Amino acid sequence: MTELRALTVRMYRGLLGDCFLLRVETTGAARQHILIDCGLLQGLPRAAERMTAVARDIAATTGGVVDLLVVTHEHWDHLSGFAQAKDILLDGARIRYRRLWLAWTERPEDPQARALRARFDKRKQAVSRLALALDEHRIDDPAAKLVRDLNGFIGPLDPPGTAAAPGGRLTGARILEELTALAEDVDYLEPGSVVELPLDIGLPVAVLGPPRNEERLFKDLPSSGANKETYLDRGGSATGASDEPDYTEEELANYSLFGVDGTASDGGALALGSPFAPRYHAGLNESDVENRTTSPDTPAGIADWFHTHYYDKLDEQGQSQSERRIDGANFQAPASLALKLDSDTNNTSLVLAIRLPDDRFMLFAADAQVGNWLSWHDQDYGFADRRWSAEEILGATALYKVGHHGSHNATLKGQGLAMMTRDDLVALVSTVEEEAKSQGRPPGWLMPNPEVRKALLERTQGRLVRGDRRWKDDEDVTPYGRKRDFSARLEEGNELFVDYRIWPPGPLPRKRRSNGP
Repeated sequence: MTELRALTVRMYRGLLGDCFLLRVETTGAARQHILIDCGLLQGLPRAAERMTAVARDIAATTGGVVDLLVVTHEHWDHLSGFAQAKDILLDGARIRYRRLWLAWTERPEDPQARALRARFDKRKQAVSRLALALDEHRIDDPAAKLVRDLNGFIGPLDPPGTAAAPGGRLTGARILEELTALAEDVDYLEPGSVVELPLDIGLPVAVLGPPRNEERLFKDLPSSGANKETYLDRGGSATGASDEPDYTEEELANYSLFGVDGTASDGGALALGSPFAPRYHAGLNESDVENRTTSPDTPAGIADWFHTHYYDKLDEQGQSQSERRIDGANFQAPASLALKLDSDTNNTSLVLAIRLPDDRFMLFAADAQVGNWLSWHDQDYGFADRRWSAEEILGATALYKVGHHGSHNATLKGQGLAMMTRDDLVALVSTVEEEAKSQGRPPGWLMPNPEVRKALLERTQGRLVRGDRRWKDDEDVTPYGRKRDFSARLEEGNELFVDYRIWPPGPLPRKRRSNGP
């Protein structure tokens, strides 16, 4: 009888994105491997170099065979590695994918999935084209910056009517097409189902999300007041998330909401009637300050007047002019749309709970947000021995892959983390806090959010492992002590990754101290 001998979870470090490699060892069989996502947020420094190093390690560790690849959703910070290291990860001669798991939302022949993709594609094009226009015309505004930064999750897109993305880059959709073609078998998983890992030992897996119920699928934010589901009140997001309603298909199809010329070949031109077009700028960019003049009868003089009355922080009397500016209001609607698109895509995340032989679970929540989490409780899960509720699965969770880099609305409170009651709970959060702070409006994206971080530390009693810190040096962990039973399971000597050995249970042999190289 085949038995599980060891199971190690590798979290790649230094990524504002997700990439996890599970190494499974059984009696009488070679090691087998599961890869869950592989990406980094668009626009971060040395992205290709970082993801190429990750890809090389994946190829070396797996020996060129990934027994199961799981792609949770189509966001660039979960997919980019397949583009940045395509010579490794999309080369069938170097990496073989025996099986690919995707959510039902990616099934080509599914009518509901097709309708969702069409809806998302229009919004992606709108946000992406606006971001290009903002870059081209150097629009400087916090809400405009938010649009550009959120576009980093979308990644490159194919302009309408063209055959390839700018620069020949792979888009998220094309990466999924490539992976579907490379994989020997592809499964599209349904919420509420229980499937087995396609390994020598078929560990059962509960598919928690994404939901079919679109009321759940599009619920991104916590409810207000006493009914809030997360660790942050509505409106408290550092990214300024709101419940801005969806815009009409006509508005989005024509990009008229933003004044973006949908016919432009470069994908970033502003329509002549746009309030953001250059002829209306009046020198309102910081880079134009050195060209100012006091002569009132020249274009530069007009720019000088606008700077003095509407742009400069203080007027001649030392009074702030910021409240007189209305340019930021122009971007509130597109910023809200970008946030809504980002959250809706996150809510399509494939969420898996892997059951270990001792009835503990490993929960991989991807970027699931409020509605996805709530939907887990809409049904029970039929394992071979009995049916489990979502509350029971959460109560048996021993490893939690923290949702969306620890953001405010991707870890539920009462119906989520509070139900994870095991005293050996470990949380892994893939984040780079300083890079996240450089995104969006000040103070940036809080990843991890302080309240979420506090709750994770308390619930795990310090067994919180971050992708941007070494656990043994993390000052947040210090008040909880450095538990030897946990540190014996942790290998963090490599700059590229940290390994956590969740199986076998019980005490592990103490690590030997090296006396030399």
